[in-house]
Amino acid sequence: MEIEQLLNDCKSDNYDSKLGFFSKIFRINFQDREIIVKRYHPVKDGASFILDKHDEYKKSLLETGIRFPSTQMAAVRKRNKTELVIFQEAFSPEELFRNIFQHALAEDLSGLCKMIFDDILAFWKNMPKQQPIGFHPSLRNYAIRNRELYYFDSFPPMNMTQNELNKIIIKMSPFGRLIKPVMPPKALNRVSDEYYSIAKMVKGIVGSCCRLRPESMEELLEFTISYFGKSDLKQAEIESIIAEIKTPPKLSGIWTTVRRLSGNVGSPNVNLSADK
Repeated sequence: MEIEQLLNDCKSDNYDSKLGFFSKIFRINFQDREIIVKRYHPVKDGASFILDKHDEYKKSLLETGIRFPSTQMAAVRKRNKTELVIFQEAFSPEELFRNIFQHALAEDLSGLCKMIFDDILAFWKNMPKQQPIGFHPSLRNYAIRNRELYYFDSFPPMNMTQNELNKIIIKMSPFGRLIKPVMPPKALNRVSDEYYSIAKMVKGIVGSCCRLRPESMEELLEFTISYFGKSDLKQAEIESIIAEIKTPPKLSGIWTTVRRLSGNVGSPNVNLSADK
């Protein structure tokens, strides 16, 4: 892969998304096809560790049965720092799950939710048991192509303990130098808990669905409770999920702060009393 050529093509006129917190995302043409280029904040050390973890994490997700587009990470040396870059098969805006869900007919919403719920169950059932591993099934991390669901977020790699992941999040944040001296890694548990708990994974998905389609929130909550109530999860896990989503899940204060810092305001929290 001609990395230098690809990076030179990453200009403001093909800037693809302002929603990336860790990276600047570009959509470029390369050899008669579109690819996504994600450029991360350069770091002085630790890049090789993240690169190795990324490749292992992608392999682990594929082994659980999750579909993943063609994705490659590279390390580019820049003076005394290293820039991590991801090159990935591109999805069109019309294929992105969040866009599909936002504009779908009300009667199709439960079927769309089921696609991600099936993915969550596949991960939870098949994930490696001998090592800690997280997963972030956000609406923004999925696309649908030829009626099949694809997950495309491999950064940060989550095949590590939660505390190790929190350190990587701080390190790779564009604000890392400012927050590292004052923020202990454990403080990020309010964010990363969602990656290691199936109940909080489901809560995150349902919260996003309710914020995007508040007029259908009661139906979405009812469907979620029914779906997981019939699943083969342990009873304690089912009860934990139901407890999390009895009312529309809300974004925490730390999440809304992160969104404001990244320029990604998103949709507001909703209440069951919202007008229909």
